[in-house]
Amino acid sequence: MNNSPAEAMPGSRGDLIVRDHFATDPWGLASFWRTLCKSIFQDKLRISSFQLLKCCQKSDTLPATRCIPDFQSSAASWSTRMDEPNPHLTLRARIADHQRLLGTFVKISGPSSIEILAGAGFDFVVIDQEHGVFDRAATDLALLACKASGVSGIVRVPALAPDGILSALDCGAAGILAPHIDSAGRAKELVAACRYRGGRRGFSAVTRAGGYGAKPMWKHVGEADAGVAAIAMIEDPAGVDNIDDIVSVEGLDAVFIGRGDLTVAYGAGSRDHPTIVSAVDRIIDAVRRAGKSVWMMVETGPDIEPLATKGVSSFIVSSDQGMLRNAARDMMGGLSWLARDKRGSL
Repeated sequence: MNNSPAEAMPGSRGDLIVRDHFATDPWGLASFWRTLCKSIFQDKLRISSFQLLKCCQKSDTLPATRCIPDFQSSAASWSTRMDEPNPHLTLRARIADHQRLLGTFVKISGPSSIEILAGAGFDFVVIDQEHGVFDRAATDLALLACKASGVSGIVRVPALAPDGILSALDCGAAGILAPHIDSAGRAKELVAACRYRGGRRGFSAVTRAGGYGAKPMWKHVGEADAGVAAIAMIEDPAGVDNIDDIVSVEGLDAVFIGRGDLTVAYGAGSRDHPTIVSAVDRIIDAVRRAGKSVWMMVETGPDIEPLATKGVSSFIVSSDQGMLRNAARDMMGGLSWLARDKRGSL
């Protein structure tokens, strides 16, 4: 498969990269999905914390597949930082360092998609307990896959519940993404659930997070408090109204703007409605003034640059389901000739 953006531009169906793939492997959906993920991170399309990045805006350089955005290395970056960030820092330290991080939602239970995404080069994955199919056992296996693959595993918990957060942290979560943080009080609850010192996290060192008892008590406490990221989802009008108080909470590391929920909550026609754009801008301005990190979800490459220009630090790009759905759709588009041949043979 040729990864050159100039040769991956959309045109006739014969130009699609699905044809390149299916010429050698007509039935390999899993292989195709893996190839799609890897293509972004290879050669001129590589996304890395070591590089300065700029989203490629030209439509004639977008890949044929819609599930993953197109990026291009460039001396012009989202940031004016000229030093190379250290990827070996904890997730919390990388966020505090305002590193540009890219991740995706994982909604499919099991380790395979995490291993594929980690191998492609994503900085983190978000294990979605809220809208995915993850109980504690499935979350435990997913976080084991994160550890084995060397990718940071964040858990989006379904509710702001200390026991649910504790469960995810004991399994080895590098961060917690908590929904519906609409007040400073709820932000403080999130931070307290993520911290031992000054917080309310229940202690145990006989977990994956504690090395199954191998770490001394205070070493585990220190490493956990320094490493776990607390990320608040702002997805309610009350959260927008209280954003200045929320971002002032000590120990809160980042804010994720949930445009989908905000769109529904405000009754707007789309996330591009002026009400939503205004709410997003208000959140970004408040978070930046507080010196914290802004996270958002995007589906395509062109979505990133205008948001990054506004001050968004890191992005959750699509999901494993979205990537699989679009890869399957493109596969079937590339095999439309087979359906025609079958009809002709009847």
